Amino acid sequence: MAVQNLKSPPGFTLTTAAAQTLYTCPTVAPLYREIVQVTFNNIDGVNDAALPVCNWIDSSAANAATAILPVNARVVKLDSVMVTKTLDPGDSIVANASENGDIAAVIEVIGREAV
Repeated sequence: MAVQNLKSPPGFTLTTAAAQTLYTCPTVAPLYREIVQVTFNNIDGVNDAALPVCNWIDSSAANAATAILPVNARVVKLDSVMVTKTLDPGDSIVANASENGDIAAVIEVIGREAV
């Protein structure tokens, strides 16, 4: 049995680079609409951090980006911000952070239905 590395934060560690894709709803049959919960954890422990970009990319609207958290949403040190979004096949969630390595994003599919 493998032992988990408890010193490493779970999820994707965000950077200040262009917003990175955190999750894309699958586009292979059978198709599902998914309810996705994203938790942004401030893993720095010293400073607050922000999410300059946290967008839903709508694949049915020419990949239009819509904010699902306010620009520069604050994540207090050692705290979390959670957002839940329903995604259709091909839709994505993208985000970046105000400081490299200060925020980790954990994505969980909490529900789905056939489309």
